[in-house]
Amino acid sequence: MKPENITIFIDDGHGIETPGKRTPGGTRENEFNRPTAVKLRTLAENLGFNVKMVAPELEDVSLEKRVSRANTAFRALGSNHKAIYVSIHFNAAGEGWSGAEGIETFFYPGSTEGKKLAAAVQQELIRGTPQRNRGIKEGNFYVLKETLPPAILVEGGFMTNKKEASLMLDQEFQNETAKEILDGICKYFSVTNDKREDLQLDREYSRRVVAEREVEDLKKEIKEYENFFNNFQKFLNKAKGAK
Repeated sequence: MKPENITIFIDDGHGIETPGKRTPGGTRENEFNRPTAVKLRTLAENLGFNVKMVAPELEDVSLEKRVSRANTAFRALGSNHKAIYVSIHFNAAGEGWSGAEGIETFFYPGSTEGKKLAAAVQQELIRGTPQRNRGIKEGNFYVLKETLPPAILVEGGFMTNKKEASLMLDQEFQNETAKEILDGICKYFSVTNDKREDLQLDREYSRRVVAEREVEDLKKEIKEYENFFNNFQKFLNKAKGAK
């Protein structure tokens, strides 16, 4: 099948401020998910695939909205068009550092095509990265259950594992993960990938990521000052009422 007749819906998993999605050291899951998703989009588009990012915004986008966007676009595709949904994540085991490690890919129970896609992608992921192969697994996740096209959820490692957490911001690791996911997609659709190339985050994107983090940190500080001011105002009002 030709790439121009295939649409890949890419989901970066979580917004940058999704509660709890961080390493014990503070690295946000989205700092791996988002740039890897962008790299996958670029590589796929270079091969001729149609790509739609289901959550291009920086803020959190609900699972319902992510799936709804993909399903709406999927319904509009022609009968000779194929599509898949790929959700990119980084796993966790508890809240502190742990020994859990490795890559795994989920598909919805009973989805024959989802299982085939998961197997193809997982095979490529473990071929290129020196991580434990946790295999493909059934998962009752919302993005797997409610999407109309075949869907998979990739866990690129464990952010509660110190070694794997150190890879999250590594551009070479992000590049490799994106390329391996695309190789698996190409295998699933029997598409020849003759443009397997290295990708680096361009300067503009790097500056934007840094700026986004600075803005989010500033928002936090402003919120803290607002809370302090509101609490102080309540204290003054209470003191005045006691007189």
